[in-house]
Amino acid sequence: MITIKRARRVVDLVTDLSLAEEYTAALRALDEARGTMPSVAMEVGESPDVKAAAEAVLDLERQMAATRMSFTVEAVTRLRWAEFVAAHPPREGNDMDRAQGFDVSSLDEIIPESIKAVHGADGKPVDFNPKVEWAALSAELADGQWSEFAAAIVTVNGASEAPKSRVASLAMRSSDKS
Repeated sequence: MITIKRARRVVDLVTDLSLAEEYTAALRALDEARGTMPSVAMEVGESPDVKAAAEAVLDLERQMAATRMSFTVEAVTRLRWAEFVAAHPPREGNDMDRAQGFDVSSLDEIIPESIKAVHGADGKPVDFNPKVEWAALSAELADGQWSEFAAAIVTVNGASEAPKSRVASLAMRSSDKS
């Protein structure tokens, strides 16, 4: 018997985006500090202003990363995807729906059955029952966060070939010649 392992993707969700504006301001401060430095000093990192600004950026990145959860989503069967698409035709006048071939806003119906694992920032499994908890979580997400889940679901259900890196293939070909 042939066993099929369907395509998977990981969607990282930062659960505390309240620091996003502070992070943007810290990036601006870093750019400003770097802009006032001679290029030689920037290369060796001698400016205390740049170091302080960089540390502020890194600290905020660490704080946001500590709230990251990783959701592993997996493609559904071909039959299930076809049923889902058929049950949710594109909305009239919606370009996104027309491009995808179905009502994109209905993805919340299939996302719970696609979530296979959730891990915290520490890599440990998180107790999350998608069939029970997804609707409440989805309602709290910003549009950009939800769109990452939507894109992952569309991608895994459209992927039909094993990934192949053109760059890696070319590199191996050229190394075989030497």
